[in-house]
Amino acid sequence: MSDCLNSYQTEALNLRRAGYSVFPVGANKIPKVSWKERIQALPSEDQIIAEFREPAGIGRVNGAVSGNAYTIDFDIRDPVDLAEFDQCFQHNVTVDLGYDLVSSLTKISTPGPGIQYAYRVESPVGPSQKLARNKGVLNPKSGKFEDPGCHIESRGEGGYCLSPGSAAICHPRGGDNYRHIAGPSLAETPVLTIEEHDTLIANAKFLGIDGNGFRDTREMLASQEQPAQPQGSPSYSCPETRGDDDLPSWEEILLPHGFTKTETIDGTTYWKRSGSKNKHSASTNYQGSGLFYAWSPNCSSVLETGRGYSKRAVFTALNCGDLSTEAFKAAARILHDQGFGRKQDLSHVDISEALRTGERVRGFFGFESFEEFMSKREDPEYLCEDILSRGGGCILGGPQKSLKTGLSIDLGYSLATGTAFLGKFTCPKPVQVGIMTGESERAKLQRLLITRREADLEFLDGPPRKPLLFITNNLPDLSSDEHLVYLELEIQFHGLEVCVVDPMYLCAGSYADKTSNVATMGNMLRRIDEIMQRNNCTPILLHHTNRKSEPYQPLSLRDLSGAGFAEWARQWLLVTPRTDFDPETYQHRLWMVVGGSAGHAGQYAVDIREKDGDDWAWIVDVRTEGEEKRDYREQKAQAKEDTERAKAQEFSQHLREALTGVAETGATLRELKSIF
Repeated sequence: MSDCLNSYQTEALNLRRAGYSVFPVGANKIPKVSWKERIQALPSEDQIIAEFREPAGIGRVNGAVSGNAYTIDFDIRDPVDLAEFDQCFQHNVTVDLGYDLVSSLTKISTPGPGIQYAYRVESPVGPSQKLARNKGVLNPKSGKFEDPGCHIESRGEGGYCLSPGSAAICHPRGGDNYRHIAGPSLAETPVLTIEEHDTLIANAKFLGIDGNGFRDTREMLASQEQPAQPQGSPSYSCPETRGDDDLPSWEEILLPHGFTKTETIDGTTYWKRSGSKNKHSASTNYQGSGLFYAWSPNCSSVLETGRGYSKRAVFTALNCGDLSTEAFKAAARILHDQGFGRKQDLSHVDISEALRTGERVRGFFGFESFEEFMSKREDPEYLCEDILSRGGGCILGGPQKSLKTGLSIDLGYSLATGTAFLGKFTCPKPVQVGIMTGESERAKLQRLLITRREADLEFLDGPPRKPLLFITNNLPDLSSDEHLVYLELEIQFHGLEVCVVDPMYLCAGSYADKTSNVATMGNMLRRIDEIMQRNNCTPILLHHTNRKSEPYQPLSLRDLSGAGFAEWARQWLLVTPRTDFDPETYQHRLWMVVGGSAGHAGQYAVDIREKDGDDWAWIVDVRTEGEEKRDYREQKAQAKEDTERAKAQEFSQHLREALTGVAETGATLRELKSIF
């Protein structure tokens, strides 16, 4: 039956079997069925097969019906900002918990561009929330922010998300751009504790205006637990607010702005704003929190009701009109001039600073005991058997005109289709592959791909698979921070598991004149590694060898040009001609040396012919070093035997001629010898 299912049915069934309630989504993210029923119960497999016969988005329901599934959704249109917010989110969660939780979550790219983090919780989850709110876009004419919005929100009980495998029609930017990019699949998404879940929610909120005026999530959460009315009490005792001991008193802050102190009860002071008809407009220091709570919009258009604010936040709002970064800095200058706040550091309210902590936590480097380390068994996963393992940086190196680009196309195509590299080395399953090449024009790349695909046809029972392959003629400048950010976003957007960069010397940018500096090149390669490891992507870098390598002999890593590449490589394919290229037959005869820290190693003789008569082709023969040397010895022995046989035949011919001459002319023995 599975052979008859389309991809949408297959993906939806996989989610259903993993415990998710799913339903089809049509154009513009509009459900094609009454999905509210799916909040109550899982659909049957027959329902799924019937509903996904046509292309559709795959909606997955969060909440109890799907095993307390929950999703945090980043919707930040600027790719650079998206990457920065994502990195800050992961860093802050790690600081709060003491370990990296975010990397264990299911990470999905969305068409926004954006990111989903999916997980389950051990207890029932709450409803969907607007987590990180923003004031909108500043209108330069009015000087005011317009269209306030939310750049991080969640999908909880009763909410739904689109999933990888969705059809393009379901989203204006392409529903097929929902891709799993890191962490476990949705079928294996982790189950978190309530504490872990709450930490994620708090840190997502901290990335919006809820985090303004607070140094960390603890202070922010303390303020949110404070009630807006004097009745009742928070669920726990709020921690003492830190950092306000060198600020004005509440009287000094509030009285100049029309507030009047009405009464103090059990340490909580209540205030009334001029013009208010209510008994109280605000309170300060409820249960020793040290925070200000507005009960009415009459207090300030900036200070929201039901939220707690620190002294510096209230001072800034009342004196500078908003809670922007510039307002806080202006408030700091006012306080300084008044003799207050000399010890305060208000730079934390800048989002880029607020998300960065100077604290060092135990376990930052993740040391493990011997027992812990040995208990986590990891075996190498081969993307191409005996050639390429997952994760380790790979160098494909060789001298100029040694078919490096052609070999990278063969390898990339093989990885993207799950076929054999060079017809010999098996790729167990197709993976998403990106090829970035500046060495060849489109026509040559198309010709290489066509001949590579045709080379497979004689070995396949059915039609060839559609390659999971993405190609560009644009190369990154690896010395540019901006290019590195966009490179990571492209890897995430396409879900690349392998990224080929050809050639490295065109990517050096401002490092081009520093290729002999091992520190500079090492730093460049380290940054590539960090991007690739974060996204579980294996890099393959094409690189030239130096001119000192011995011609027609197998290469080693010491033959690579420039500094740092040999040290960086965790695996390698090194190719060099065994003989000169034959331009009449387009025959290449190469040595190929492979190896890697995962344990694979080998040396092969690779013969590739690019012409079959007048037609382009990709005809490959691969032999091991031992087979090549045995063939060479046999050919040499055969050549010697052929030479001796030719000499014997020549001698026999001469002897016959001599004997014939004696018989006919009566030649003497001396004359007979002269013939030989």
